[in-house]
Amino acid sequence: MPLTDEKIRENKLNRTFERYKALTIENCKNDSLKSFQRLRRLECANANGEAACISCGKVCNVSEMDGGHFISRAKTVVAFSPLNVHAQCKYCNQHLSGNLVEYRKGLLTKIGPEAVEFIEEIQDEEFKPSKWQYAVRREYYRSKIQIFRKGREA
Repeated sequence: MPLTDEKIRENKLNRTFERYKALTIENCKNDSLKSFQRLRRLECANANGEAACISCGKVCNVSEMDGGHFISRAKTVVAFSPLNVHAQCKYCNQHLSGNLVEYRKGLLTKIGPEAVEFIEEIQDEEFKPSKWQYAVRREYYRSKIQIFRKGREA
C-alpha cells in the first residue's frame, strides 16, 4: 500500500529531527534558514525567475541572489519574518554588509513604514525555538518550495 502524502511528510520531518538531534541549536537554525531564504527568493521572483535586489535594484535570476536580512539573522524573532528577508544581490549582501541604508529605503517602498517600524521594534524580543521547531520549519519551507516550483512549471 503506497504511503499517503501525510505519512510522507511525517517521515521527512522525523528524519530531519533525528539528524537535528546531533546538531547544535545554531546549526539547526542555520539549516532551516537556508530553506526559508530559498523560499523568500522564489516569492520575490517574477514568472521568469528574476528579482530586483531590494537594495540596489539590480535584476538577476534568484538562483544568483541571496535572501538578505534587513535586521541580522542573529535576531531569531525576525530571522524568519517575510517582512525582514528579501531577494538581494550577492554584492550588496556580502560585500556591502547588506547595504542597509538602501535596503531600508527599498523596504519602505515595498512594505511601508509601519511594517519597517514593526520589525525594528520587535527585533530584541526573546524567541528561542527548539530543535523540533526548527525541523518543522525546515520541512514546511521545503514543501512550500516544491508547491511554488510546481505552480511555476504549470
